[in-house]
Amino acid sequence: VGTTKDSTSMNILAGNGVGMTLEPETYNMGINATNNIIASVFDRYGNKVKDGTTVTFETNLGSIPPTATTIDGVGSVIFSPGATSGIATITAKADSAAATTSIQVGSSEVQSIAFE
Repeated sequence: VGTTKDSTSMNILAGNGVGMTLEPETYNMGINATNNIIASVFDRYGNKVKDGTTVTFETNLGSIPPTATTIDGVGSVIFSPGATSGIATITAKADSAAATTSIQVGSSEVQSIAFE
C-alpha cells in the first residue's frame, strides 16, 4: 500500500500592534548626549508587526523625532535631552500598542566640592 504526501505553503501576515517593549540604550545619561530608543512592536500572537508600521514618540524633556517606521518589527529614534537635566519620560505608540520608559538625565559626576 502506497502513501501519499502533499504539501502546501501558507503566508502568515502579521496583525496590528497590540504589544510593545520600549528600551533605551542606557537608562542614565549626561546632558547634551544622545540615546538610541528602540521600540519593538508585536501583534496579539507575538509576531513582529509588518515593515512600515508607524511608531510615534513623545517626551517631556529634550527632543525626539515624532515618528519612526518599523523594519523587522522595530522602530528606533535618537533621543537628545539638550542641556536640561531631570527624568525624561518617553512614550511610544503603534496601532493599539503603547509603552513608556524613563531615563535619568544629569550633568557629569561632581569632580570636587570646595568649601570656604
